[in-house]
Amino acid sequence: MTDTIRIWTDGACSGNPGPGGWGALIINNGQETELYGSAPSTTNNRMELKAAIEALNSLEASSKIELNTDSTYVKDGLTKWIHGWKRNGWKTAAKKPVKNKDLWQALDEACSRHQIEWKWVKGHAGDEGNERADALAVKGSREAAGQAPVSPEEDGVSQADHTPPHKARIAPSDSVHIWTDGACSGNPGPGGWGALVVADGQETELFGSEKDTTNNRMELAGAIEALNSLTNPSNVILNTDSTYVKDGLTKWIHGWKKNGWKTAAKKPVKNKDLWQALDEACSRHKIEWKWVKGHAGDEGNERADALAVRGSQEASELD
Repeated sequence: MTDTIRIWTDGACSGNPGPGGWGALIINNGQETELYGSAPSTTNNRMELKAAIEALNSLEASSKIELNTDSTYVKDGLTKWIHGWKRNGWKTAAKKPVKNKDLWQALDEACSRHQIEWKWVKGHAGDEGNERADALAVKGSREAAGQAPVSPEEDGVSQADHTPPHKARIAPSDSVHIWTDGACSGNPGPGGWGALVVADGQETELFGSEKDTTNNRMELAGAIEALNSLTNPSNVILNTDSTYVKDGLTKWIHGWKKNGWKTAAKKPVKNKDLWQALDEACSRHKIEWKWVKGHAGDEGNERADALAVRGSQEASELD
């Protein structure tokens, strides 16, 4: 293998499900290649997967690749979740069939021929490669919808105001439902966080781990990562079994901020870094906080807990 090939991929969908498109920019030894395609009835997640598959399959030889995506669904799927899915016979931690199994298997096969470094990039944040891949995906989505591909300027809106279909702002009447949980063995010890995000009928499972942490930090991390996974400001119903997290955001934080991040007893607020990150994540959304009793049959909570435990177990296996 010679020089690293840089790839950016993106997906777009109008309706989710609806007409969709995928796009990819490939830079190989100074040469640029643009790829895109479409599907008349699909989902955003399927187009994100399709973009990565087609980009990798376009390479004739085994290569060293830097693959940039703004989809945590794709990146985390290939770097975290897929190992468990394969062990479980392509079932999730909740024993449900993996959605988009056909494309995950195709992407797994495409990846097996290359050495890949996965990178997440924030969408619509000025990354040139991501912007170009997005434009190609939107072009495919427009063609699938039977529309002529036009530029934002031709649409009569500015570039700043232009919102591609798959990044469309969630309507005020719609709500994103999120369940988050944390797990820790030792407290402090190996820990994990998990989140289930349900938006527009699409489910996304997220999880992560830390080798040396606490349960409270993992509860906070679950909420932060779930909120930061949302592309646009949203109406969110956030379910947690942690009174520490819920009361912290709805009661205590106002006093902490007034007191310079000190408690009423004038002591430094524990986990200040994560509270500040969660406060920032919350500022972009309208959130209704709900407490749910853990291990009491709430399906979303049970699934988030299973993901958090999975993260904790992976942390325990680290050297």
